[in-house]
Order: sequence, then C-alpha cells, then structure tokens
Amino acid sequence: AYGCHVKRELRECLAIGIESFGVVENLGNPLPWSEQEHRIGPALFTEFKMANGLVMTPDLGVLFGLTKATPDVAIKLNIGFQLVKGIEPAK
Repeated sequence: AYGCHVKRELRECLAIGIESFGVVENLGNPLPWSEQEHRIGPALFTEFKMANGLVMTPDLGVLFGLTKATPDVAIKLNIGFQLVKGIEPAK
C-alpha cells in the first residue's frame, strides 16, 4: 500500500495539495493495472493550535478512482493530533 501528498501553504495553518493512495498486492507478480486500486485528488490541509501544546491537523480530500477496481469518487477525512515542544507538565 502507498500514500503520498504534495502540498503548498496558502497561509499559516492552511494548505492545498494533491493526494494519491493505492494498493499493489504482490510486487513480484502484480495484478493487471485495471484490477489494482489507485486514487488521486485534491486536498485541503489545516491546523488548529489548541491548549497546552496540542495541535489538531484535519485534512479533507476528494479522491477519484483511476482503475475499474477503485470506486469512482471517495471523500477522505483524516484528523490527527500532534504534541509540540513547550508542553508544561501537569501540576
């Protein structure tokens, strides 16, 4: 399985880009291209600084299938959380 993205920052905490995801079951003897799952599409990346060094990083994408084995359109939502430097220990 693979996933990749390229993004360009529009301003602090906001970027646009292109994402791609797919699966190749057996690299030594792969299925024909039309039977593999591959998708690509635009995405929006954001970042929200939260309390005490926690950052929420949601991103949203609309992905289009490139093969018959892949759905025509899929919506992807990913929400991540990052701990950044400067976190104070609980008292």
